[in-house]
Amino acid sequence: MDVEFILSAWLRSTEHEVVNRIDRRLDLATNLEIETAEELQIQNYGVGGHYESHLDCARNGDQSAYKELGTGNRIATVLIYMTEPEIKGGTVFIDLKISIPCIKNAALFWYNLMRSGEVDMRTLHAACPVLTGIKWTANKWFHERGQEWRRPCDLDQIEQERYVGDLGAPEPKHHLNIRSKARKLKEMKNKN
Repeated sequence: MDVEFILSAWLRSTEHEVVNRIDRRLDLATNLEIETAEELQIQNYGVGGHYESHLDCARNGDQSAYKELGTGNRIATVLIYMTEPEIKGGTVFIDLKISIPCIKNAALFWYNLMRSGEVDMRTLHAACPVLTGIKWTANKWFHERGQEWRRPCDLDQIEQERYVGDLGAPEPKHHLNIRSKARKLKEMKNKN
């Protein structure tokens, strides 16, 4: 995997209120359990910074990937563009033949695994080189554990799902995010 001119850092939600707010928003926007997700990854791409084509999850049969986390494979990805480089730096999904420009404050969401747990090879993607300017991104990877009620296993792979999407758009949510609603009710109860 060819990676050039990229600096990365990982931030816990307990380190700063802004990170905590981002995590809470991603929990609500994706309807996925944030407790078993990885720490928020911040990346800086300088001029020439890019990331060759890759999957965000372990390939089928790779039992050792993410074993130390104990949370299973990466079920979904959120990619947030925090800045907009002057020229290029977008994301391309090779098999889907989709090119998404890097637009400040835009967020992409996709499932890396199908409902059956199989890797969705259509999520093979790359970060295009930044030609002028800099690019800052934030990544959040959600894992399988904790999603059993929010995204149950199923053989119907594409029912009510989009594989690449904008978090600002309407998203089908047939499985109520009970945990987040319960947390809100508890907070309201404590205020009274």
